[in-house]
Amino acid sequence: MNQKLMLAVGLFWIAAACGSGDDSATSVDATAVSTSTTAATTPVTSTTEPAAGGDAVFVISEVVFGDDGHVAVTNIGTGPGSLDRYQICQRPAYFGIDDITVEAGETVYFTAGSGAGLDGEVFQAGAGFGRLRASSGEIALYSSGSFASSDAIVSYVEWGSGNHGRSSVAVGAGIWPDGDFVATDDATTSLTADTSQAPKASTAWTVS
Repeated sequence: MNQKLMLAVGLFWIAAACGSGDDSATSVDATAVSTSTTAATTPVTSTTEPAAGGDAVFVISEVVFGDDGHVAVTNIGTGPGSLDRYQICQRPAYFGIDDITVEAGETVYFTAGSGAGLDGEVFQAGAGFGRLRASSGEIALYSSGSFASSDAIVSYVEWGSGNHGRSSVAVGAGIWPDGDFVATDDATTSLTADTSQAPKASTAWTVS
């Protein structure tokens, strides 16, 4: 009788041990499935993220002289961006830009006059950035009103002569060479930049 009891108890513990092993195996399988699923979805996430677009990069791309002249700003980056709080500067004149969204590759125009005939979004600045004289001048684009900050100036061009009011800030930011300027005269009508990359010297500008 005692032997039968001991045998029954032994069978009970063997069965319990096998049951514990099955539960453990099931848990491992579930973890493996979960890991496999995570691994499968990770590449999908990485391939779809670039579709959201990249960063905007704003540069001065054109300056047209005269009473009906204009300044063009182009987004040469890979994604859209806002010009909110940006400033166009020709010291001591400044023009504050509103919340304008500019798509990648798009150009917007800020005009001293009506801007008639321009293809794209046109915003009348009036005398906001001063007169655009072919003989001499500068245009700086700032991301804020911190005009003395080399961190805030993002694009710059000067013509006719060097060392204009914001030239030293552009030099400090590494976006314009010291003493450089685009050669112009009174007959010059416009400056146009090569925007395949950010224009950072007079050699990036074509005079017409």
